[in-house]
Amino acid sequence: MEKYIFLDVDGVLNGQHSFNETCLYPFYLNNLKKLINKTNAKIILSSSWRNFLHKENNKYLPNKEGGYGEKLIKAFENLNLEIHDTTKLGYSTKERGFQIKEWLDNYADKEYKYIILDDDEDMLSEQFEYFIKTKFNGKSIEDEGLNENILNKAILLLED
Repeated sequence: MEKYIFLDVDGVLNGQHSFNETCLYPFYLNNLKKLINKTNAKIILSSSWRNFLHKENNKYLPNKEGGYGEKLIKAFENLNLEIHDTTKLGYSTKERGFQIKEWLDNYADKEYKYIILDDDEDMLSEQFEYFIKTKFNGKSIEDEGLNENILNKAILLLED
């Protein structure tokens, strides 16, 4: 059974207390690595950060040197993380939940599990049981992003 993580970046891999020049907080990135190692899930980038990337020869590459896309790709490469796919490139007026449903309908295996890690709640009602809400504006680093509590919830939802 395939497993997918629909991943937002802002509010999941960073937060108010951890936003710095790299824009990605190492602790949250390491928790993402733990989640992938534990569940073997594939990362589907649903964040607007997907628009900082383009696909070439089945690999996602940054659109611009030194930009957000390059920061994300480098951070992922340092941890041997891979973006399996993205929701449809381009900015959409559709809620993120529709974008995720469209991806699942068109590309998911017959049998799958998925979770959505996001700080926004624009999901479809049938997605809420798979949605784990994170925070960009928490009380502290431990209260934001892909913290230990969020990591444990994600593992539980994706475990066999």
